[in-house]
Amino acid sequence: MKSYVLNNLVEEVVIIAKKYSDRTITIESEISPLEIKADYSRFKQVLLNLIDNAIKYSDVDTPIIFKLDRLQ
Repeated sequence: MKSYVLNNLVEEVVIIAKKYSDRTITIESEISPLEIKADYSRFKQVLLNLIDNAIKYSDVDTPIIFKLDRLQ
């Protein structure tokens, strides 16, 4: 598996989600950069599914906030 910067992948997914939804979607992160080893395509799909579920199952007026943090 290759290493990727999670922050960049999340940003890419949020940009995609904003194209298909009129909801407010933001990223909150105080960490940079967070490197991960993952299957890029599969992990991207997981993140897209998370945002899609947030859009489907939250109130229309509720902004979607994608928070990145590192557990210590």
